[in-house]
Amino acid sequence: LLSIATLNSRVVLEQKEGEATVQPTGDATELGLYRYFASILRQLPRAKDASPAAHDYDAIETYRAAHPKVHEIPFNSSFKWQMSIHRLEQQQQHMLMLKGAPDVLLDKCGFYVNEQGQTVPIDEAFRTRYQQVYEHFGGQGERVLGFAMRPYAPFGQEGSYDAQLARDPKYHEKLREGLIGKPSHHKAHAGEAVSEPVPRITDLVFVGLVTLLDPPRPEVPQAVQDCHTAHVKVVMVTGDHPLTAASIARKIGLLTKPATKEEVAKERGVDVSQVTDDDVPAVVIHGSTIPNMTEADWAKLTAKEEIVFARTSPEQKLTIVKEFTKAGHITAMTGDGVNDSPALKQAAIGIAMGLNGSAVAKEAADVVLLDDNFASIVTGIREGRLLFANLKKSIAYTLAHLTPEVFPVLMWGFAGVVQPMGSMLTLCIDLLTELVPATSFVYEEAESLIMKQPPRNPKTDKLTSFNLLFYAYFQAGLILTGGCLFYFFRAFQHYGISPLQLMNNNNKFFPAESDDRVIMSAHGGHQYDANEQKDILQSVFSGWYLMIVIGQVSHLFQCRTSYLSIFEHGVFRNRMALYGAVIAIALGCFVVYCPGIRDIVSARNPVSLEVLYASLLVSGAMWAYGEGRKYFIRTYPDSPITKVLAW
Repeated sequence: LLSIATLNSRVVLEQKEGEATVQPTGDATELGLYRYFASILRQLPRAKDASPAAHDYDAIETYRAAHPKVHEIPFNSSFKWQMSIHRLEQQQQHMLMLKGAPDVLLDKCGFYVNEQGQTVPIDEAFRTRYQQVYEHFGGQGERVLGFAMRPYAPFGQEGSYDAQLARDPKYHEKLREGLIGKPSHHKAHAGEAVSEPVPRITDLVFVGLVTLLDPPRPEVPQAVQDCHTAHVKVVMVTGDHPLTAASIARKIGLLTKPATKEEVAKERGVDVSQVTDDDVPAVVIHGSTIPNMTEADWAKLTAKEEIVFARTSPEQKLTIVKEFTKAGHITAMTGDGVNDSPALKQAAIGIAMGLNGSAVAKEAADVVLLDDNFASIVTGIREGRLLFANLKKSIAYTLAHLTPEVFPVLMWGFAGVVQPMGSMLTLCIDLLTELVPATSFVYEEAESLIMKQPPRNPKTDKLTSFNLLFYAYFQAGLILTGGCLFYFFRAFQHYGISPLQLMNNNNKFFPAESDDRVIMSAHGGHQYDANEQKDILQSVFSGWYLMIVIGQVSHLFQCRTSYLSIFEHGVFRNRMALYGAVIAIALGCFVVYCPGIRDIVSARNPVSLEVLYASLLVSGAMWAYGEGRKYFIRTYPDSPITKVLAW
């Protein structure tokens, strides 16, 4: 075991920049074996007599150098083993060494090493004991590796490694095919006879098992729970044995329900014959069954609540992605190897590992996890939902002011009523006062229920939906317009001009270029010349403009949440929103009251008392409607009205 684990390894020592000592690098499983057996070799007498300056890995590197590698086949997730051939000078022979999935290796072995160190044929007693040990450690979630070997004949004899290589230049290729277990005919070149098929190798010596404890990261169970809460189905796809995969899945909370008919029958207290496949909510699928599955099988499988795929190959990963996509799921697939790239490309979201992932996998993926942590995927889901929600909130906020901007044009064009706001002030809203409040949504924190909602339907839940437009234009927008109209009529009333006179105006008065047209006041028969008409009109402009600014400040706070009360979410959590509200009001007042600026935008001091009344009205109405709407959505989530109000 020590020889195979030490020699059949691709771990190398590297000295990273900024570090004084060399450190082993390589696959995580091989690193675990390397460090463990390095500690054993350090305890040997020769290692204890080594120089004090020797580093921790001198003993194992000396051992590896004494048994050089002459050929290897790297690990491949398709055939699940790794092979190397080493020259053993002391034994005067070469040794083939194999490590990998125990159930795969056992099929290649005809012998095993017993307790006395003797090589004896594999019998049923050995297979029974092997199965018991495998199930014991695999059922505890430990990763179990099998080790096998085959010695070649001594140097110079028939059957030695060098002799076989000299006799057949294609020996390495045939050896690989024999180990894979898929015999094939080699195509002969011109003038050559067709070679015989390569027989499957079944005469290796099974040496033993080594288990490694590879516990999930502490944050993974909570991340899986967060996915379940967010209605995100997590499917485990692994190359581990089904027992190991199921054990790990239960540890992290991915497998919480019965996965067999026997478990369901025991839970219900009924006979197994009374339980159907549809009654089993969870399932553990062996990769070998995937090629034989029909569309009906996949339809049943993808409907299961909890799914674990074990002993899968990269090709089967691709099949899994295609079938889940076909079932209507938006799939995200993780992978780190070169062979994972087709599945990463096929998935809607390919996720590669940044620390241990291959360059090919990173190139094929859409997302690269810099820390190789599953919990980072959950964080990405949360941030994606937050980004989408904040974009919708910003759009709902921004569109609302279009209603009171367009309404004056409609009043003037269709009813002949005085136009309540000029074009320059409209530009001041769009290009000045709205900028900081609208961008403050970038800093808005997520609502507490954001990871408890199901994923949105990409076909129906767009960034700008009918519900959002209906809210912005005909709910919040009309509240803003109502506040503006309140000030509009109150301001003219202040100058003795009644709403009836305004309605009968027919655009005969308040022309900026007229000097001879006047309007009769309702009080005392007062007449306003052209300059006075202009002052009144610009005063109305200013008030209408301020009502939009002030109303949008109130709307800003209501748009920060889509279903939670702003008081529960936190009125003061987003400081940028507070700054935006202050800046918007300050800029609005600056435009209206600053000499010189207000002349450019056609503004005059509004009627102060009417501005105060209208401000209280529009702010109170916006807060009352916003909180009431969200309370109704929370209280009656299934109501038809909620389907219209919620966006």
